[in-house]
Amino acid sequence: MSNEGEETQEKTGSQAPKDFNACPVCGSTNRFLERILKEEQEAGRAGKEIKVALQIITAAVMDPRLPQLIGTQIPAGQAIIDSCDDCGAVYTVHTQRVKVPLSALNQPGGAKQSPMGQIPFGPPGRGS
Repeated sequence: MSNEGEETQEKTGSQAPKDFNACPVCGSTNRFLERILKEEQEAGRAGKEIKVALQIITAAVMDPRLPQLIGTQIPAGQAIIDSCDDCGAVYTVHTQRVKVPLSALNQPGGAKQSPMGQIPFGPPGRGS
């Protein structure tokens, strides 16, 4: 784990930011998308400042019963996901605290949105 994440954790009492440098299944430090990015950078097809992730998950922490103004910065947690290039296990490689702007989709009377984790069936516009 990175020293930077551990130092921040000690100062703030938070569990983030935190790095997970090895696969929890096999212990490898080889990551699928990091390998592809390195190959692309070495071939000159991607800049050195580019970062990639298999998936980035952001979850806001807010009480939906309380009124919020659109544009308000909401505290959130973020997990950056990649997969092991050796055994294929998908795992979190980094966690951090972020703030995300509240959008109209989250407001009562805002645009129609499916409940978290639910995807409407059928073509667009014909969902629940």
